Amino acid sequence: MQAIPDEDLSKVSGVASPMMSLSDQELSDVDGQALMSMSYIAPTDSKNLENSVNGVKNIGFYKLGFEAELELNANIKKLQLGCGGVNGANGCDIDLDNVSLSGVKLDDSGNPVAMTREERVSSSAKLTNPFIEFAIRNPGSSSTREIVGLRLGSELAKGLLTIGENDGTINGINSLSGYMNVASTSGSTKTAVGQMQEVFTGRVDIGGCIAGCPADFKTDTKPIQIDGMGVSFTTKSTDLNGSRQTFINVGALAKVPDIVLTENSGTRRADLAGCFVVLIIPLCNYAISDMRIDGKISNLYVDVNLTQSLGLIHSIPIQSPLSLSLQYQNILWPGAPKSPVTNQYIAAQRGWWLAANDPVKLGNLETQSGFSADISSAYPSVATVVSKYLDDNPLNVSFWDAAGSLFTSKLVAKLGTVDLNSYTNPAVGGTPINVRLNNLPLGAVQNVTPNCYGTLRFC
Repeated sequence: MQAIPDEDLSKVSGVASPMMSLSDQELSDVDGQALMSMSYIAPTDSKNLENSVNGVKNIGFYKLGFEAELELNANIKKLQLGCGGVNGANGCDIDLDNVSLSGVKLDDSGNPVAMTREERVSSSAKLTNPFIEFAIRNPGSSSTREIVGLRLGSELAKGLLTIGENDGTINGINSLSGYMNVASTSGSTKTAVGQMQEVFTGRVDIGGCIAGCPADFKTDTKPIQIDGMGVSFTTKSTDLNGSRQTFINVGALAKVPDIVLTENSGTRRADLAGCFVVLIIPLCNYAISDMRIDGKISNLYVDVNLTQSLGLIHSIPIQSPLSLSLQYQNILWPGAPKSPVTNQYIAAQRGWWLAANDPVKLGNLETQSGFSADISSAYPSVATVVSKYLDDNPLNVSFWDAAGSLFTSKLVAKLGTVDLNSYTNPAVGGTPINVRLNNLPLGAVQNVTPNCYGTLRFC
């Protein structure tokens, strides 16, 4: 037999090549995959947000990461963290009832899709590259170093988090410390029937008037009925940010459908100031005791200020880097979320803190069937802007209608269409009317499908 040289052995199928030594430089060029990875961000590192944003140069970060995907389906009856302690004796940093975590179904736009009971139970939330991280003050000094923060998180979490039950009552999220951005979304609600009792002013032009017209007028405050109607709205991107929060303030822009006023909507007394002459008849300080309005108010835009209890939010789809941390002081952790509203990095506040980096999409926020929102807080502003319109565009009354009112004291004012687009539409420079709403009970998008087999609501 003849010996085969080493250089030829490597060419023979199934025969291993001999071991070869590599230099340090060659070793550094070799990539590999490890189950765990360690990293350190020094206090003066440019990636350290405490340094680059706050100018703090004494906090370093040690991170132990797991290069893996963790799947989890869990139910927690009661989750309380940070009760008492540094943020006050009364209450908890995080206090949640009936918490369920499962997989999630999303449409092409990333909005949540309803799941069956069986789909929830058989699915799992996915945590990609989970990690543990420590914030260390004075990491370079063995005598003064100390842990000031601990963070558990994942580079990406995808799942459905539900809390409590959507039964119209405030439940589930009792308090929450943390940050998340609630993405802009659409919604709809029905407004309640209301009684407008605000004064209207303006000017009136009377057919046959030869002097003193248009004349100023002012009504009394007898009630005019405003019928209920369906209103669609678009919410603004909103930050939930703070310690022990119980509510969120949400802004929304809505266009109110035409408000139709008829003779049956109500009657007003209208006083006309000064003197004017119709044909040859002089009238001074004339009053119409029974004025009714026939017309509609169109293109009314409102800016909704909604104060919503967190206990009415029950379904939160997560598709974002996610972390739960505990810190002795406010800390800007590496990769901290950046608010799309303020364009500022969000620091985790003292105590327990739950943070999602990317916006949360709650889906279409329709209110529950049978609910109607009280928008009477907008009536004074509506009266003001309508009065401004009637001052700029005097109300026209025919000679015969005016003459008839001399004998009957009744006048049906043909208002026509009061177009408030240029007055209230922000797209053309108008100023929307402010409406204050509280605690809208949300519809099916916030319904909670049990994460249980059988008929149990929670298990």
